[in-house]
Amino acid sequence: MFYNILDIKKITDKSSERIDENDLFIDNTINIVTVGRISGEKGYDRIPDVMKQLVDNNYKIKWIIIGDGPDRERIENLIKEHNVENNVVLLGTRENPYPYMRACDIYVQPSYTEGYCTTTYEAKILHKPVVTTDVPGMREQFESGKNGLIAESSVDGLYDGIKKLIDEPELREKFIHNLENESMDNSGEIEKLYKFIEE
Repeated sequence: MFYNILDIKKITDKSSERIDENDLFIDNTINIVTVGRISGEKGYDRIPDVMKQLVDNNYKIKWIIIGDGPDRERIENLIKEHNVENNVVLLGTRENPYPYMRACDIYVQPSYTEGYCTTTYEAKILHKPVVTTDVPGMREQFESGKNGLIAESSVDGLYDGIKKLIDEPELREKFIHNLENESMDNSGEIEKLYKFIEE
């Protein structure tokens, strides 16, 4: 199996570009970002429910979703039903999502199923604290409690994971520190590819 080979320098450099929406990220607010195709398996339908619980418990929070897809209209309706229009932003597709990822406090992947997730790896490259559901592929990327948080794959599991990172800023700092010291080198995947070609 070959994992995506990412250009770490390119991702880091592109993350420094300017964000057009100057008022998107708010001070004194926990800013969450999720990037990806808005489709059933990605778990976006859980976001409005999770956000409703966070808002009801007086957390000052904003969740920015970057991407588009067949489930967008359904997610828009769920956001309205849960009265979290001021907290969940469907930003649509962005050619360069990395400045948004870099600006967030927490990156969340709410998927029902996932292989080796590229966007969570990109979040790791940018040293972002990640909350992800406990689905195949994530345990290859994360050691829960050390370089990210793997939550139960449910609305309550996501809520508890996000709440924990909000309530424990020192845990977020621990993840950031550990990610800064973790090797993100792709050379192993490149070597596997060369060996495969030579065989």
